[in-house]
Amino acid sequence: MNAENMKTLAFVMDNSGSMVSFGDETFQSFESLVKDAQKAAKESGTDFKLTLVTCGNAARFICKSTLGSEIAFGNDDDEVKKVAKVILNKDDFRPAGMTSLHDAICMLINHQKEIGDVENVIMTVISDGFENNSKEYNINNVRDLSSEMQEKNKWKIVYLGANQDSYNTAQDTFGLKPLVGCCSNFAPTAAGMNDIMSSLTANLSRAVSATNERVENFLPSISSSVPVEIQQESNHLFGNPFPFLQPMMTVSPQSFEPTITMKASLTLEPSISHDFEIIPTLSESRRSLKRSVSS
Repeated sequence: MNAENMKTLAFVMDNSGSMVSFGDETFQSFESLVKDAQKAAKESGTDFKLTLVTCGNAARFICKSTLGSEIAFGNDDDEVKKVAKVILNKDDFRPAGMTSLHDAICMLINHQKEIGDVENVIMTVISDGFENNSKEYNINNVRDLSSEMQEKNKWKIVYLGANQDSYNTAQDTFGLKPLVGCCSNFAPTAAGMNDIMSSLTANLSRAVSATNERVENFLPSISSSVPVEIQQESNHLFGNPFPFLQPMMTVSPQSFEPTITMKASLTLEPSISHDFEIIPTLSESRRSLKRSVSS
């Protein structure tokens, strides 16, 4: 086996109660991802390591730095499961409770540090919401640890989110620094999960098979194949002084330039009606404000 540049695929998977909207697709897509990586590794004469942490009411390890060739799934043949060290099942992904995302990210990073396995790591965080239940770690811990891994050990960090602006969440909230191609929104449906996981699968299988390439030189291109509409608080993005405006963001999966259109009607005086339309972009500090007044 060619162990040179062997990759570690590290995952933080949200399994809070809201993930029930994806049905069995989260588990099925993850199974397809691992099996595709196993196939790519076998064809390239190499292997990979898998670390998986889920974060529902509590963050917990499902597997720790397990060789891909030693992982099986509950529906595999008995002969396959007989030689496996870890067998993954649907119950490992069963949605329940709230989201201990800070705990999960920090537990994963600290595990890799403790065993001295911090080279050639691709960490993927998949969530349909936000942190609301961590007990041991806070946002500053996440920022410090993730920055250390990216700057010192050249980790590639992937952030995939539903029901949120993933770029903003990854960079501004968590302090993660995913590069272009490492961050994407996806639709909060089973089809949306399948879509984004298919893209992730193709990219990670390519990374696993690249025995002559280290993670810092790997250039992923992960994206959703369809635009995703995201509800986003305008105050959070732009410091919007019009709290009565209800924004809708449409994000092109290949672009970091979402367009936000906000419309509202407001009666300022009994006989005067004002209609507003604001069209900002992330690359512009100015706003275009159109107002029509009629009595």
